[in-house]
Amino acid sequence: MLYAITSRTLKQQVKTATKFWPFAGAKASRTREILCILYGYKNYHHFQKVESQTSCDKKPLDAKIVAMNLPEWSAKLATLGKMNQAQSKQLIIKLWYGYLKEYKDLLLYQSKVHLYGECLDFTDNKESLIYHFDASPSVKDCIESLGVPHTEVGSIRINGVSSNFDILIQDKDYIEVFPCNQDSYFSYKPSKITFLLDVHLGTLARYLRMAGFDTLYNPQDQCDKLLAEVAALQNCVLLTRDIGLLKHAKVNYGRWLRSQDPETQFLEVIKHYRLSKEFKPFSRCIKCNGEIEKVTTESIVDKIPTSILETQKEFSQCQTCKQIYWIGSHFKRMKSLLAKAREA
Repeated sequence: MLYAITSRTLKQQVKTATKFWPFAGAKASRTREILCILYGYKNYHHFQKVESQTSCDKKPLDAKIVAMNLPEWSAKLATLGKMNQAQSKQLIIKLWYGYLKEYKDLLLYQSKVHLYGECLDFTDNKESLIYHFDASPSVKDCIESLGVPHTEVGSIRINGVSSNFDILIQDKDYIEVFPCNQDSYFSYKPSKITFLLDVHLGTLARYLRMAGFDTLYNPQDQCDKLLAEVAALQNCVLLTRDIGLLKHAKVNYGRWLRSQDPETQFLEVIKHYRLSKEFKPFSRCIKCNGEIEKVTTESIVDKIPTSILETQKEFSQCQTCKQIYWIGSHFKRMKSLLAKAREA
């Protein structure tokens, strides 16, 4: 296919291409030959000959046609000019900027991504998506750009072959993304779990501590960067309702909580991480996360109201903040929640 381009336009494009050529030392004569071949001619001599022939069949160019040809021209120019396609694409955009200014974000390549299970929670239940890209992004970049944090991914297959997050994807790859579960290729929890919760999950923190799980929580708002650093440094499982927080590269383990209700969140965490057999009820302080131990009545008699001493015989105390605990009216509801979680 020969494309209709005038000598004047070609001359201007040669100047532009020579100026912005990716490598130093580009010569106008060589650039002119390459552009002629790009537009379907054998060489510059052929272009001159054809241009003078009014009867010759040449395809007229407009913005739509140039945009449609961008991937093909980029690939062809990359070969002819011995450059990568990202460089050739940018060069063609400069040559046809007047036509492509509204198409300048048009990307060269695409891959199909199929999501499974809970990964669909981040894409409005859209199973199949098309990912457009220019250079060679990692599969992690691809997945997170579609909305799914890497901490929610259990395994990946590219063209049927298991992949890690660092693999660079190619044009027309078929990528399958599976959620975290007991069959996950990637570990989604450390051997010993310590939870780290963001500022909005105070009630959940108390429930997790009530069940005996090491749970870090600060009621003062912490910046995302600090939370990510703490999660990495202490190998924590980060729990949050902030999807962006889980995309921090330093975060190895984490969960985006689907519910906003604390009790439902608690049941979700226990089920997802399969913790129902690891409960150590009332072994941690729900206030500070310290360890609780039984104490004698005599050792805390001056710290307890007389009405409580008359009805309670057993007491425990946090070894860190010295908070004192006994079986109160809330105890029955807390046991009920733990029983429900064990069945989750």
